[in-house]
Amino acid sequence: MAHHKVYVRLGRSPVHGVGVFAIRKIPKNINVFGVMCSIPTVNVDGNVIKKLPHHIQKLYLDFCVRRGDMLYCPQNFNDMNIGWYVNHSSNPNVRVDQVNQELYFMSIRRIEKGEELLVDYNTYSD
Repeated sequence: MAHHKVYVRLGRSPVHGVGVFAIRKIPKNINVFGVMCSIPTVNVDGNVIKKLPHHIQKLYLDFCVRRGDMLYCPQNFNDMNIGWYVNHSSNPNVRVDQVNQELYFMSIRRIEKGEELLVDYNTYSD
């Protein structure tokens, strides 16, 4: 069934805009989304982004992982999956593990139904 091993959905976040929320209890050490970046991704030079119109720059700044002057982005913003909507917190309940070019969101502790998933962006993005 389509909901098998689905733990989350999007919702209105008190942290920032749209967030990701548990629809059931999530055990500790679970790969919450499977492969986050199973969509094609690209690395884009941040200096190129600075030359784009402001509303387009905002897409990159809001959703991409920053590494120095480079931005790790979906190849097409229309293809983003739910993992791109996890908000930042200095007190996260998920962490990011990276294997090659793929990011995995792992639960740090048990997450309760209705709780927003949060990650510390500083642990994988500049």
